[in-house]
Amino acid sequence: MTTTQIHWANDEPYLTVPSHPHITITPYKDNPADLAALVRIANDPRVGKWSFGRPYPFSLADARKRVDDNVTQAEAVAELRAGRKVGVNPFTVVRWDGAYVGDLVLFKKEEWEVAYALDPEVHGRGVGTAVIRTVLEWAVAELGVRSVEATANPASTRMLEKLDFERVEVKMLAWPEHNGGGEREVAVYRKQLAAPQ
Repeated sequence: MTTTQIHWANDEPYLTVPSHPHITITPYKDNPADLAALVRIANDPRVGKWSFGRPYPFSLADARKRVDDNVTQAEAVAELRAGRKVGVNPFTVVRWDGAYVGDLVLFKKEEWEVAYALDPEVHGRGVGTAVIRTVLEWAVAELGVRSVEATANPASTRMLEKLDFERVEVKMLAWPEHNGGGEREVAVYRKQLAAPQ
């Protein structure tokens, strides 16, 4: 059984991170501070150069579109408020004492996949590991997720290995032209998740 609980603050659901009490994971919120932090983090070269799905450089209009495009997330929040099960993960924004410090998306294409970007200022503190663990525990219990994949750049591989992800493939990936083009080496990781007891 997952140790993660859903709490309510200002009528908004969020997840707590037991090992990091100052960290919460929330849905996206449409507010100036979050949009500014998203732009700043996405434009940090340590984050931006590894972004596959978001433009680099990343504008305020890009941030606004990202928040506005999360219609399914808003629907999931409404379902949670009503006490019903959801089919998607609405918990994507990582917050440190309420401030936006990154995001994590868990989504399903052919397989469940996880992708994440954290402010480099919080790297090396176990935040990424703790947040992924928390969201996966919630996803096993609430969404029935049984396996998940991650495509990682070299800096993320240690974190995934700490979470018992196994490397299943190393490949060259054609990078989007708007993010520099060319090819980059990435590793594909997979983790089998245990059903709740």
